[in-house]
Amino acid sequence: MKRVKTFLVQLLFDKKIENFPEFDNNKFWDNLVKLGSNQLIIPTIYSKLKERKLLNKIPSGLKSYLLEIYTFNTLRNKSFLKETAKIEKKLTQNKIDFIFLKGISLLRTVYKNNIGIRMMHDIDILIKKSQIYQARECLKDLEYKSDDSEEALSKHRHLPRMINGKKNIGVELHHQLILNDILNLDNKRIFIAKNKNCLNIKNNIAFIIFNSEVYDNGTLIGTINLRSKFDFFQLNKLENNFNYNNNFYSKAFITKMIYLKIIENRKEQSLIYFIYLVLSKYFGIGLFISVFITNIQRVKNIFQSKKYRISSYNKIKSIINK
Repeated sequence: MKRVKTFLVQLLFDKKIENFPEFDNNKFWDNLVKLGSNQLIIPTIYSKLKERKLLNKIPSGLKSYLLEIYTFNTLRNKSFLKETAKIEKKLTQNKIDFIFLKGISLLRTVYKNNIGIRMMHDIDILIKKSQIYQARECLKDLEYKSDDSEEALSKHRHLPRMINGKKNIGVELHHQLILNDILNLDNKRIFIAKNKNCLNIKNNIAFIIFNSEVYDNGTLIGTINLRSKFDFFQLNKLENNFNYNNNFYSKAFITKMIYLKIIENRKEQSLIYFIYLVLSKYFGIGLFISVFITNIQRVKNIFQSKKYRISSYNKIKSIINK
């Protein structure tokens, strides 16, 4: 499987492919499909093989399979984009401020000329907290249904998933990107900086990193998500000025990019993050490291940010008053 991972990194990230696998190496190609499926990058693999004119070097059966998945994904993403346009029109008509997130945001920006390249599950939308229930009513008008329970928004980033059964499309309405401000993803700044109802490139990169390292448990168990790395790689081509030194998660993410040899080693990367990667990936103590570093960051924020001090005070006060 190590050889498969090396091949995928070289293929996806425009590296020279060393020792291209043998045409009749069925075990290799089976493992490629298995890993590609687990990482949700089968359409990406097909697209990169085609772009690099390598499809003639793989078995015909595999080529047909990859093409079938890519074609299905292209049609599926067309339906996502069509539905997104309807949602966008409805929310705009009702004067609701919103930003498309994750896969749909990437399809409308960095992948707009090749929408079949990326797999996605549903449509994620960031809504101003004061308008989120109004936005839910708009989606109901478009035949989306969900659990209407009024859950405490302070405990959840989004409302329960809404589904349009006729179209088999799901939507998640978020009121907050993250439940803490370690990555400095403040909603007010995000809405000011949005670009055509999508995250701007800098905020998109930050959100990809946070999703990969926190919500997908990358930091806890040292997992390496190739889809998020590919998204980052494409966005970074457009705007290569992201500050990787502003928090632990960014450094952890970029360390994995160096570990995979996607990017060259950087002067600002210290040995401590490679030690973290080994400890979390192979010894399962990522949770301890993550919590420890996160709490250090929070203490630092208390001294440096008046806004963070007020927010922390209000949270403690609300707990005491329960």
